[in-house]
Amino acid sequence: MPKFGMPYQTAALEKLLIWIKENNYEAIGDIYDECLMDASFYTEEKEMDFSELQIPVRSHSSKKGSN
Repeated sequence: MPKFGMPYQTAALEKLLIWIKENNYEAIGDIYDECLMDASFYTEEKEMDFSELQIPVRSHSSKKGSN
């Protein structure tokens, strides 16, 4: 999920976690927040990073029959 913001801003992460739950998936690993930083975009008025959130998931239906 691409996002604009700083790493400590969690609104996008919370939205992604809700989407995962509502669509019958579950997180199965660590959350990865890759920051694609380019300081040339920084100004005094607006400092934010472009980054991508990644969460490994699996469908709840994929657990059926596995032990």
